[in-house]
Amino acid sequence: MKSLKFLIVSTLLLTTSLWANQPAIDDVTFASYTGDTERLELLLQTATPDTYERAYLEYRLGVDHYRLGKADSADNFLKDSIATLKEAIRNEPDSAESHALMSTAIGMRISFNPVIRGMTMGAASDRALEKAELLDPDNPRVLLIKGIGAFNTPTLFGGGNKKAMNALDKSISIYSGDASGWGQADAYIWRGLIHKSNGDIDRARADFFEALSVAPENGWAASLLTTLE
Repeated sequence: MKSLKFLIVSTLLLTTSLWANQPAIDDVTFASYTGDTERLELLLQTATPDTYERAYLEYRLGVDHYRLGKADSADNFLKDSIATLKEAIRNEPDSAESHALMSTAIGMRISFNPVIRGMTMGAASDRALEKAELLDPDNPRVLLIKGIGAFNTPTLFGGGNKKAMNALDKSISIYSGDASGWGQADAYIWRGLIHKSNGDIDRARADFFEALSVAPENGWAASLLTTLE
């Protein structure tokens, strides 16, 4: 969260009180990695409206509900995340991470109904990622989301494993110098999935282990490892 600009004292005090109960990104990520959906829903009750942090929380809830097989509620949380991001971007238009999160939230909604939504929402996802790259091309989360998008997009339409691997390699390299913020474990997981898709099981296993080394609580990485045994 970027520091707030100086305003008059009364406004600053009001802003401080509004953020007092804002759930931390690390708390949201930990709850998501451990599959603690109840904790995520509890954090949502205190999340400040129209902020990147709230949108990230709503996105993680969407992912968790999808994991639980609740496609309808997952779609609703992702829809909420996109609406929150629109307001967050209106307040802070140069936030590369907000634009990147917008891209992947839209992309996940498309996956629920690719034939219809791909035509109506695909361009919006592409524009959001392009804006994020323009604003901060070396942001590891922007690169992570670029890699995920490329992995889930056929080569014929501009994606593919090679493009995804390049983005994730760069993301992981940047994380190695600065692991702050969310996404380092995710980058290893997605690169491992590409290796698995390419038939390179040893490298896939190594990446899943790396994901657990930086986030031992990551249940997805642990489950992926068991599928390789």
